[in-house]
Amino acid sequence: MHKRADYNTDGLIDTAGYVIDFFTSSKNWTVTNSPIAEPLTYNDIDKYIKTKTPITNGELGTTSGVYKVDSDLTVTNSSMPNNFSSATFNQIVFVNGNLTINADVVISDLSTLLFVVKGNVNIAKSAKEVNFGALVDGDISTAYNVNEGDLTATLVLKGLYLANKFNFQRTLQGTDNSTTPSEDFAFEPKYLIQLRDLYETSSVKWESIQ
Repeated sequence: MHKRADYNTDGLIDTAGYVIDFFTSSKNWTVTNSPIAEPLTYNDIDKYIKTKTPITNGELGTTSGVYKVDSDLTVTNSSMPNNFSSATFNQIVFVNGNLTINADVVISDLSTLLFVVKGNVNIAKSAKEVNFGALVDGDISTAYNVNEGDLTATLVLKGLYLANKFNFQRTLQGTDNSTTPSEDFAFEPKYLIQLRDLYETSSVKWESIQ
């Protein structure tokens, strides 16, 4: 008597490339990987979130909401309020131009600050820490004003980052250059959670598959 082989998996088989033929499913379900989605651009997100508060004085605030700068924006110590690092807020800031960071940008662990930038993000060589997310059509440069031979420190970036290209321009000195990173990225999942209420429209479709 021939004994039928048992199914060696249950439910769904997830495969990449060609469908693999050495699995059998009790549901006869298979799925192949979808093409990688094109990232959203500044214009895409700008149209998606329609309600924004204009920033006309070039200064950041500590109130939650969605803001827009219709020009280049340069962040300095004087463009951030004194309590910027300790206040609690969730912000999305659209920059319809280039974003230049000429000072450390530190925020509370409870806060989020997401820049959506149409141009480039240029970080000064003197900055050592930036706590924000950045979705950038152009490039992110980690020391835009560095000259050959300049002493630079590690740049710590804590947030979420997407750009056309990253220009890593820092070089550490002496033994630090052997074991210490010039740019130290830390991904913070809070950006995927705390900003959801600032999106104007969202939809989730649930289906039951029997």
